[in-house]
Amino acid sequence: MANPVDVHVGAKLRLIRNARGMSQAELGKQVGVAFQQIQKYERGDNRVSASMLYMMANALKVSIADFFSGLDADFDPAIPVMPNKPLTVQSIKLATAFEQIEDSAARNQILKLINTLASSDEEAA
Repeated sequence: MANPVDVHVGAKLRLIRNARGMSQAELGKQVGVAFQQIQKYERGDNRVSASMLYMMANALKVSIADFFSGLDADFDPAIPVMPNKPLTVQSIKLATAFEQIEDSAARNQILKLINTLASSDEEAA
């Protein structure tokens, strides 16, 4: 089973790459690996080395810390980080906006609202 931190870093990699409009093949070419390797990183199947993380951060024009945002005291490795399906533009915009909210009480309220709405949709189905 993949380490939750590796899954988190992979999910962040996928989120950032999609937000930049870059394909797995394009990122792979820039860092010197096949797109299949990028897929494995994004799923958390393969751990990203420090040197590879550095190269990917440069290729995506982000800081290395961006791959670890969200891994704070509240991080719960038992909660899945991201579903293993393609992200929509709306999902990326939502995650980007959410990460910009600094007020933790507001973030918690938004998260509760989203969870309530998601559970309402499941009950209706």
